[in-house]
Amino acid sequence: MQRILSFLRYLIEAKGVHGAHSAFIFKLFQEVFNDEKLYYAFSEIEKQRDNLKQMHSSIGVIDFGANGDGSTMHTKIVSKIASKSLKHPRYARMMFRLINHMNYVDVLELGTSLGITSLYLSSATRGSVITVDASDAISNIASSLNKDKRRIDYRVNTFDNELKKLEKQTFDFIFIDGDHKGESLLRYYEQLRPQLKENGCIVIDDINWSADMNRAWKQLCDSADVDLSLDLFELGILFSRPGMVKQHHVIRY
Repeated sequence: MQRILSFLRYLIEAKGVHGAHSAFIFKLFQEVFNDEKLYYAFSEIEKQRDNLKQMHSSIGVIDFGANGDGSTMHTKIVSKIASKSLKHPRYARMMFRLINHMNYVDVLELGTSLGITSLYLSSATRGSVITVDASDAISNIASSLNKDKRRIDYRVNTFDNELKKLEKQTFDFIFIDGDHKGESLLRYYEQLRPQLKENGCIVIDDINWSADMNRAWKQLCDSADVDLSLDLFELGILFSRPGMVKQHHVIRY
């Protein structure tokens, strides 16, 4: 019910390009949100998604997200994970275009999720991607998809433990996925915000997954160090844009 109500509010509030007055946001619409071109990497990555949907083998996965406490191993079928949990191509391609448009170099992904989004992110940057997942089985499958040996560093660890190791690194683009608890989201943001480069952005998955996640998202939008926040319902994007008047937009996407 919470998600349905959130979606109805989104439909009422969301605006298209004509509702965005900032030149920066207008260019985002034109070159990121409204761009329908199929870039060179898309078809190959989607072949990998299709392959995953045909993998009916089972793996053991420990759930550290909203539905798990990290203490129990669950058996999951790879094809079902691929069908239900992977980021939809529309949003994965949007992140590809965003990285490409902004010329982002250093990318961090929290939540590998079989590695399809990792491939999109790495295809967009001339730099490298660090992707973190607590499941060794998930990470192994993801790295096996990296046929072209793109610059992806697959790390098996909990988010909290890996972030301690990464505290001296900086990033242009950070994608937070895989843990749908509002408290965790706020903690990750607090840790990572000092590591975000000027003009960088943080993308947060499933901001309307629950009332708890939506409250955390709204709290982040109100943060003094967030200059621009964009609500796409499935995803939220937080920008650091020094000199910009603080703005929040609900984007019809």
